[in-house]
Amino acid sequence: MEKKSSSQTSGSPPVVQSSPSIRQSTPSEKSNKSTTPAQQSTPSDKSNKSPSVQQSTPSGKSSKSTPSEKSSGTTPSVQQQSPPSDQTTNDKSSSVSIQLRSPSEQRSPSEQPSNEQAILMARRDNFRQRGRQSSSTSITSTHSVERIASLQDENLNSFSRAKTVQEACSCFNITHEQLVEIMARMDAHYDEGLRSETARQATVKMLPAYIRDVSVGQERGKFLALDLGGTNFRVLLIELKGEKHSSMQSKIYRIPDKVMKGTGVELFDHIAACLAKFVEDFELTKLETKLPLGFTFSFPCQQEGLTSAILVNWTKGFNASGVVGNDVVQMLREACQRRGDIDVDVVAVLNDTTGTMLACSFFKEHCYIGVIVGTGCNAAYMESLDKIYKLQGKVFPEKDGLPNEMCVNTEWGGFGDDGALADFLTIYDTQLDENSINPGRQRFEKTISGMYLGELVRLVLEDLTRRGLITTLPIDDISQPGFIPTKLVSDIEGFVKDDASPFGKINELLLEKGVDDLSAGDCANIAYVCSMVSTRAAHLCACGIASLLKRVISRKVAVKNERGESPEMTVGVDGSVFRFHPNFEHLLNIKIHELLDGQLNGWKIVLALSEDGSGRGAAVAAAVATRMSRIMKEKKELEQASEETEGASTTSPSNVETTTQQAGPTSSTSGPTLTSTQGGPTSTSTTTTTIGNGH
Repeated sequence: MEKKSSSQTSGSPPVVQSSPSIRQSTPSEKSNKSTTPAQQSTPSDKSNKSPSVQQSTPSGKSSKSTPSEKSSGTTPSVQQQSPPSDQTTNDKSSSVSIQLRSPSEQRSPSEQPSNEQAILMARRDNFRQRGRQSSSTSITSTHSVERIASLQDENLNSFSRAKTVQEACSCFNITHEQLVEIMARMDAHYDEGLRSETARQATVKMLPAYIRDVSVGQERGKFLALDLGGTNFRVLLIELKGEKHSSMQSKIYRIPDKVMKGTGVELFDHIAACLAKFVEDFELTKLETKLPLGFTFSFPCQQEGLTSAILVNWTKGFNASGVVGNDVVQMLREACQRRGDIDVDVVAVLNDTTGTMLACSFFKEHCYIGVIVGTGCNAAYMESLDKIYKLQGKVFPEKDGLPNEMCVNTEWGGFGDDGALADFLTIYDTQLDENSINPGRQRFEKTISGMYLGELVRLVLEDLTRRGLITTLPIDDISQPGFIPTKLVSDIEGFVKDDASPFGKINELLLEKGVDDLSAGDCANIAYVCSMVSTRAAHLCACGIASLLKRVISRKVAVKNERGESPEMTVGVDGSVFRFHPNFEHLLNIKIHELLDGQLNGWKIVLALSEDGSGRGAAVAAAVATRMSRIMKEKKELEQASEETEGASTTSPSNVETTTQQAGPTSSTSGPTLTSTQGGPTSTSTTTTTIGNGH
C-alpha cells in the first residue's frame, strides 16, 4: 500500500480535521499547565511548566507568532464545550471560550476581549494548530471556523470533564527542551554500546553489522532472500537490474505458535522446509550454480562477521529454546543439511533495520540510516570505524581496501532499561511494562511501536472510565487487555483528520467491537487520548533519528549540485506505524527538523518509505557483500603480485632485467584474471550471478 505524502502547501491553512474537544493541541504544542500523578518527573522538570515549544508550521519549521497571536500572548489549549447531554439548549452563543494561562500570561483587564472575540480568537488559533493540510483539499479560514463550530456543537461533553481528561493526558506532554535532553542521553548511550569496556552492560547494544558500504544503485544479479522477523516468514527471489531497477517474487509462510515457542531445531527445520518448497516451486534446482542468499534475521544478534550472527535474546513473542547464544546461520545450514535436498550459500545475515537502510540506498543517494516503526522499533546507521571502539584491532580498512565505516544496528529499543527514561514515563507506561512478557526491558520501544501503542491507549481509557470521565464505554470491555489494537488508534486518527463526521465513524469502529452508542463527548475524549499517545510516540522516535543524523552529518560533507541546491540525506523508514498511521510521518518530520534546527550543515533531510527493507534489503546486502568480497580479493591478489615483483627485484643484477620482463605480463594479466574468474567455481558462482560490469 502506497503511503500518502506528507507534503503540504506552504502558506495555506491546514484543513481542520477535528473539533477543539478532540485535539486542542498536540503534545508539542500544548503548555504544561499542571502535573498529574500520572507523570513521574524530576524536580528540574517540575519547574519547566511554562510554554517553551515553538509551534510547527506546515513547512516543518518553527513559526513565529502572528500579530494576533502576539497580542493574546498564548495559544488556547482548552475550549468550553456545549452543555452536558442531560441539558438542552438552542443558544449556540452560550458556548464560552476558555483560555488557560500561566500567571505571567494573564491579560490586564483592559486587554480582555469580548466574549464573541474570545470565541473567534480561540477557534482561529485552534484551527492554526491543527495538523497538515490535505494534499487534495483546500479550505478558507472562514470555512474552517464554521467547521470547528459545527463539530463543537456536536460534542455535548461538559467543560469540566474535558479539562480533567486533558489534565490526565498531560503526562504525555514532553517539551522541546526535554526532547533535546533525551537526545543527549541517547547519544551517551550510543557511546556506551560502542566502547569495549562498557558494551557488555550497555542497554543500547550498538551491534556491528559488518556491512561496510551502502548500495550504489548499480548492483545486478539474482538473489535469494529469507525474512524472519515475525509470525510470517518469507522467501524471496529478487533480481537487481542496475540503474535502480529490480524485480521480486515471494511467498509467505506462516510460523505456528508452537514452533515459535518450541525448540530451535523445530524452528529452523520449518524454515528449511519453506525454503525447499520455494526452490522447487520456482524451479531453482535447475540452475547450474547456487544463488547467493541474504538472511534477514530481525532479532538482537552479536555478529562476528557477515555470515555469523549469535542470537542475544528473543523478542516479538518468539521463545524457541536452544537458539540464544548460538549462530543462527549455522543452525540454518544444519537444518538444510538434515533435509539433504537443499544447499544454501548464505553470504550475508542482517537485521531488518540494516535491510531497510540498504533497500532505500539502492533507490536513494546518501541513505545512511534505516528505521523500523512497526511491531517493533529500531534503527541502524553507518558509523565511522574510528568511533566503533570495540572493533579496534579487529578491522583494518587500510589493509582490506573497504570504506572506513560500518553499519551499526543500534537496538535502541532498550534505551531506558537502566532508568534513563524514568522521568519522562507515565504510570500507564509502568503498568504496560509490568504486564508485558518482558518487564523492565525495551522501555523505549514500548513508547513507540505498534505492538504497544494500542494497549497504552487502552490503559488510559480504562483509567478515565473508572474515574467517570468517560461514561458510555463499558468497563468490562475497556478493561480487557488487547481491546484497543494499534490499527484502531490509526483509524480513529484518520477519521478525525479527514472525515466530516468523525464521531459517527468512531462509533462505527467501536460498534464492530461490541460497543454501542458512545456519546459524542466520549468519542472526542477517546480521539484525544489517541492523539496524545501517538504524538508522544512520534516525538520520541524523532529524538532517536535526530541523534543519529547528528552523528552522520558531522562526518559527511554536503556538496551542492550545479544548480546550487543542497543535497538530500535520506532516512529510510519502514513499518506499519509509519506506513498506516495518518499523522505519524508528518509529526516525525516536523519534530526532526525542529530538533536539528541550525545543525544540518548544508544537508536537506528527507524521510523516505523504504519498500520491503527486510526482503529487498537482504538481496541488496548480498550484492554489497559480494562486491566487498571482490574488492578484498582483488586487493589481496594485487598485494601478492606486488610482493612477488619486489622479491624478484632483489635478485642478482644479472637476473634483474629478465625477471622484470617476466613480471610485466604477469602483472598486466592479473586484472582481467581477477575480473573473469571472480565468479568462478572456487567462489560457488556468487559474484558471477550478482555483479555486472564491475559494480
